[in-house]
This record gives sequence, C-alpha cells and structure tokens, in this order.
Amino acid sequence: MSSATKETAPQGECFWPFLKQELHSDGALLDLIVTCPVCTNPMSATLNASGRVGKILHCGHMLCNECVNRICTGANGPADNPHSKRPECPFCKQGLGKHPQCGLSCPDPGRVGFPMPKSMAEMASMPRTMPEGGALPACCRVCRMKRLERETRKLMRLITNEAKTTSFFEPTVDDERQNDGEFSDYIRVPELQPLLDHMIEVFNDPTIYRKYANLRPLEQHGEVTARAEMIDRARNST
Repeated sequence: MSSATKETAPQGECFWPFLKQELHSDGALLDLIVTCPVCTNPMSATLNASGRVGKILHCGHMLCNECVNRICTGANGPADNPHSKRPECPFCKQGLGKHPQCGLSCPDPGRVGFPMPKSMAEMASMPRTMPEGGALPACCRVCRMKRLERETRKLMRLITNEAKTTSFFEPTVDDERQNDGEFSDYIRVPELQPLLDHMIEVFNDPTIYRKYANLRPLEQHGEVTARAEMIDRARNST
C-alpha cells in the first residue's frame, strides 16, 4: 500500500488516549501515520521511509523514537529542554528517561514510552497511560521485583516481631541481598505461606502491570515462589 493511501493523522493529533478510540482493526493500526509534533517527521508502528517509530509516553503524548532518544540523552543540551535540568515531555513536562527509583547501576532506559501497537492484540495488552488511569512509573520491571523482595523481608520481620526473620524468592533478582547471611539455623514459618503466595500472584498479574504499573510483565523462567524463615530460637536457647 502506498503512503498516499494510508490514513494520516493531522499534525497535533498525538495524544494516544484520544487517537486509540478511532482504531478498530489491525489494518488501521498498521496504516496509521502520525506526524511527530517535535520534528514533524512521519511516524508509525513500523519503520517508515523516515525511519521513525512512534512512541507512546506514560503521559499519553506521542513522539517519534528519534526525538525521545534525543531528549532522554540530552544530545542537544538545553535545546531539547531549555527550561529543565532533566528530560521531560515537551508538552506536559512529565519526566522522561531514567526511573527515579531504579538503582544507579540499572541498565533500563526508563520512561521512554512504548512503540505504537501493530495489532489489536498488542493494543489490548499495552500499559495504560496516566490519563487512562495508569501509574507514573517509579521503577523498571526488574527493580520493581527487587524492591518487592527487599520489602517482603521487612514485612516478614514485622509480622513475626523477630529481627532475624527473612524471606527467600526463587528465582531471585536480588542475589546479593538474599544470600547475604548464614541461615542454617533458620526454620520455615508455614503460617506466612498463604500471604506470600497471594502476594506473588497479585504482583505478577498481567492486569496489574497493564492497568496500574505502566510496565510490561517481567519474563520469568519458571514459576516464582517464596518462603519465610526465622531463626530457631528454641534451638539457639539451649
């Protein structure tokens, strides 16, 4: 299909929550061309002649991938963000780039948006933008899981009222913290298992990712399990 026959959205029509309401088929998604409101180059769900893929930001605004990358890397210095010291959406000033609660060594690029969907199935699984009820994402998928593991250890200590209570996740994304210590004299706390099982189920629910977390689900190699253990005080008191 030639570019002349493709549906072209008018310049300025780059707000995903509005635009998606007019898209009802795979063909409509593949044929859609939107003008990037920053560089005025055409962008779409697939690489076009200008080499621009449209990105949907968490705030709902849309830019081409080249503009998002340029803004997030500060390639042109103040020219991209003349009134800000951090990368931001040029329209609503929501922060872009590195997630604020990701670790310094985290390689995730952060708030750089999601590519325009190529099918209705992709569109249905896309995380909600903030105007649709989605979150202002605080961290990436891996750091979110790492934070869950660390906060769960705190919760287990709070519930048992014992400083030497911990939890173990398998597989884990927090090897350094989970394996930091000697646990040969620890025993299972079976009463906490239902809580851990339910927490993991809810945490990994794709609906939670899509509706609230503004993240794609984390790909796990096998089922994630967790258990709680505390020091055997009876054994250590004799």
